[in-house]
Amino acid sequence: MSHRGLALMGAGYSTGTNAAYDAAKAAIESPLLDNISIDGAMGVLVHFDIHPDYPIMEIGEAMSIVEESADEDASVIFGTTTNDNMAIDEVKITIVATGFEDKNAVAEPTVTKQKTLLNSNTCDISTVRSKMVVGGYNGENEDILDVPTFLRKQMD
Repeated sequence: MSHRGLALMGAGYSTGTNAAYDAAKAAIESPLLDNISIDGAMGVLVHFDIHPDYPIMEIGEAMSIVEESADEDASVIFGTTTNDNMAIDEVKITIVATGFEDKNAVAEPTVTKQKTLLNSNTCDISTVRSKMVVGGYNGENEDILDVPTFLRKQMD
């Protein structure tokens, strides 16, 4: 998914008739979303974990609730994994949504830079101290290289 920004994840589980639809609804209303809606998401990944004999038509019905929640121009991708150990009417779903509009984002404060003019009296060059950094190895004191850096700095 090429959409950046906040990503939300929801998980759902259901059994019985309309299990896929109920699991999708549970994933959209998942506590993992912390009362945040996936409405307006531009990118949505949906994964269903189902029995091999589960009717695929019900997956399509479940995808309708996901597509209704996402933006109308959203890129919605879904896939399935079959699991022989699951009951035929059992469905697990994971939804990852991203690419939300800025309407949900917290507005960042705007920063304005003020141009200040410096007079010659405002900055005394004698109060500014510069530190000369000297590095490299000049061949002297080879023994000092056997001392760890943090200890050499403490010796200074």
